[in-house]
Amino acid sequence: MRIFEPEEPLDPADEAAAPVPSPGTGVPEVRGYIAPDVARGRSLGIFILFAVDLGLAGLALLGVRFLGGARGYLLADSPDFGSEMSDALVGLKVLVTIAWALAGGFFLAALGALSLTRLGYRLAALWAILLCVTVVGIPYGAGVLAYLRRPSTHSRFFD
Repeated sequence: MRIFEPEEPLDPADEAAAPVPSPGTGVPEVRGYIAPDVARGRSLGIFILFAVDLGLAGLALLGVRFLGGARGYLLADSPDFGSEMSDALVGLKVLVTIAWALAGGFFLAALGALSLTRLGYRLAALWAILLCVTVVGIPYGAGVLAYLRRPSTHSRFFD
């Protein structure tokens, strides 16, 4: 017996018992192993990711509202004046811009996760990576990236 010759079945009955995929089923056969169907459709994890992203976008919008109230207080009732007031207004403007960017990013990530398209996958992954770069978003970003890299989740977006 040579090493590279195909093996003959020892019992012909064993050969007949092996499941054979019918043509056109879309189930690939690899060396006698029939791979299970890939995961399709939205799972509970996708809906949870969508809900978390929408919740965080809502929190960012509440932050915009809160900062708007702080600006109103600064302009109407604050004892600050001159350069102190202008510095405080610039700081509030920066914080409002960051809050709007957070709200938009989380909203786009939520829509991307719910869409189950390649672009949606890339949007959600890119937003998670961007938040990991800010260091504050590492818990969110690492969790989302780990979930998106799972084979069952990855196949929902790319098959």
